[in-house]
Amino acid sequence: MLVWSIALILAISCGIFGFYVGAIRCAITTIALILNLLLLIPLSNLVGKILPNLGISHPGMICVVAPFVVFLLFQILAKAIAHSSQAPIENYYKYKASDTQRMLFERMNQRLGPCVAILNALFYTVFVAIAGLGLGYATVPLSRGGEKDSFLFKSVNLLARGVQSTGMARVASPYVPAAPIYFELVDVIAEWFHQPLVQSGFSTYPPFIPLAEKKEFESMGNDVKLPDFLLKSPSYTDILEHPKLGPIFTDVTFLDTALKSLGGDLSDLSTYIKTGQSPKYDDEKILGRWDFNLPASVGESKKLKRMSALEVNRLSVQLSSLMQDVTLLATVDHKIILRKGSTQTGNFVRREGTWKTDGGGKYQISLPVADDRSLETSGSVEGRRLHLSWTGVRALFDRW
Repeated sequence: MLVWSIALILAISCGIFGFYVGAIRCAITTIALILNLLLLIPLSNLVGKILPNLGISHPGMICVVAPFVVFLLFQILAKAIAHSSQAPIENYYKYKASDTQRMLFERMNQRLGPCVAILNALFYTVFVAIAGLGLGYATVPLSRGGEKDSFLFKSVNLLARGVQSTGMARVASPYVPAAPIYFELVDVIAEWFHQPLVQSGFSTYPPFIPLAEKKEFESMGNDVKLPDFLLKSPSYTDILEHPKLGPIFTDVTFLDTALKSLGGDLSDLSTYIKTGQSPKYDDEKILGRWDFNLPASVGESKKLKRMSALEVNRLSVQLSSLMQDVTLLATVDHKIILRKGSTQTGNFVRREGTWKTDGGGKYQISLPVADDRSLETSGSVEGRRLHLSWTGVRALFDRW
């Protein structure tokens, strides 16, 4: 109903406008609308590359602003050309043509004006449908319904559903000026939005592992109130206003870093969130976060050689002092990041090493044990456990 109402309002208003300005000015606008429709996608991509230089760098804002700028520029150019063409035509029929020719032209121009203007209304309706489809792809899956959605959200959703139900989507969808990554990003956000418990999938996805070192994510992990907030099904506006979740969606630097780490491809991330499997990274079993397991390490070390109770206690104390609270982060760029302690307590230690594969779940690891010294060791991954061995000692880490 909304789409037909908009189309009717546009037809009436454009028809009245065409009656007063004439067919020639309306025809110039028609040509501009056709060119605008055909060039909307390439020109939107071009404007999208320019907008960051003008201070608009958020990907979501670029997706909305760039097509609007292209549409506005075409309209300004068309109106300017139409207005400038009116004076020469009027002067010709006023001073060079006969009165009969002038009166016939004016009558024809006035009578054909509404007809051409209604054709313009059709194109304007198509542009409204394009806007509804493009924005609705994001707002519909991010809707909570009822009173939780803002008036703007409800309006865009109503328009998007109307475009679908009336069949206008078949006309407008080929001209929606959105890159494939826009649709993939919306799908991923919507999956998280309606199933907040899958947020752990983001933190364990291999390309995102280095992001765990950022203070914002560390504070989120320590916030016991955050899961309760998400389980209450907050609206998208509430999430944007949240002091810890909001910056994830509004911080341009973070979004750029996340997209670069993905290489512009979100299909593997979407599969990982839904199934827990990553076709792209599952072969490298070492990738991920590993937490030191003291009891399992002592137990495995005892299997290597016979130990007295005193030796077991001594080994337990040594491993506890050296490895307690140690976390290993194995990243996709073949780095091993050793983290010990916590940034909150002030006794935090961070060092970087490297890893390389030997095949079959076995790895050669250069473990940084000091600022100027690394321990060369071998390791293997069995299920959710990482085994490291050196000088008769086994260190076991569990996947986080």
